[in-house]
Amino acid sequence: MGTYRHVQTSDEQILPNGTAYITDLGICGPHESVIGPEILPVLHSMQLAMPQKFEIAPNDICLNGAILTIDSHSGLATKIVRFSERMS
Repeated sequence: MGTYRHVQTSDEQILPNGTAYITDLGICGPHESVIGPEILPVLHSMQLAMPQKFEIAPNDICLNGAILTIDSHSGLATKIVRFSERMS
């Protein structure tokens, strides 16, 4: 399971040898942000090439992830279900 980008991918699958796979779980944090911080200070920092104080964006919090079912005897994945919940 990868996680780096803001947006969850919808490519979850069980590979032929029992490995659960999803390219990206998505962000756990503020969706309307620049990977966490509020948007405007990040834009100003890039535009002006000057340091800015970054605060975590307070709204539209998302919880993304996946639930796996694992066979207790083989240790292989049998199911993967992704989820995405807005918390605010």
